Amino acid sequence: MLHPAWQETVERIQKEAGEGIDKAKTELSEYAGEITRLEKELEQSQKITTETEKRLSATTTQISELTTQNTALETHLSDRDNELVNW
Repeated sequence: MLHPAWQETVERIQKEAGEGIDKAKTELSEYAGEITRLEKELEQSQKITTETEKRLSATTTQISELTTQNTALETHLSDRDNELVNW
């Protein structure tokens, strides 16, 4: 059996260790909850980014098509102007 002073020290250390472990468990649980929340937020952001990239690609394609059509119309108008001038 331990000396009473040592016994008190051991019990105090056990109590402090238990309290520290309980506090650490609580903090870990809070951190885990925050990580889960951030993972969901990241997933949502990735979905938004993917959709935005798709819309950007579609818009870029439309701009390219409109530019091609515009160039064709300008060429056609220029040709018509030349025909009228030379007529």
